[in-house]
Amino acid sequence: MDFNVASLFERVAKNIPDHKAIVCGSQRLTYGEFDKRANRLAHYLASQGISKGDHVGIYAFNRLEWVEAMLACYKLCAVPVNINYRYVEEELRYLLNDADVKAIVFERQFAPLLQTIATQLPLLKHYVAIEDGSNTSLGELSAVDYATVTAQQPETPLTVERSGDDHYVLYTGGTTGMPKGV
Repeated sequence: MDFNVASLFERVAKNIPDHKAIVCGSQRLTYGEFDKRANRLAHYLASQGISKGDHVGIYAFNRLEWVEAMLACYKLCAVPVNINYRYVEEELRYLLNDADVKAIVFERQFAPLLQTIATQLPLLKHYVAIEDGSNTSLGELSAVDYATVTAQQPETPLTVERSGDDHYVLYTGGTTGMPKGV
């Protein structure tokens, strides 16, 4: 039997929808709430052409939306790519190109750095900004607001053929050069 992260999570959410699933600072979500929120982001990404096997960058601190973005990727069989918030321009450009990232979910405060390299990222077409209270300008990025676009999407699961071969790409850096994907 093949197991898929999204399918397993949906099964848990169906069986214990009112149990706490995630606690992040003062935010608390039940499995049912968390599942619906991830469905909304998955629907938005799918509406932008993100599909099975496409790589989606997640560029944020530890927060609720980070975990939602990862689960949303699994729901549409896309590949979440963790992006270290400490990377400087050269490392970030390298990673986004090397990982073939087509969409990125990012904290608003990182917009200036993304703007600096946007023209050098031919595959990256979709920017989803998480409000972080920084009031940082999104500049000329064609970014949409995370909360706004997800509020407009259905809470129902996507109809996607899933398998047991979920992928997760993690880039790790060090003192030996550019980050390496594993």
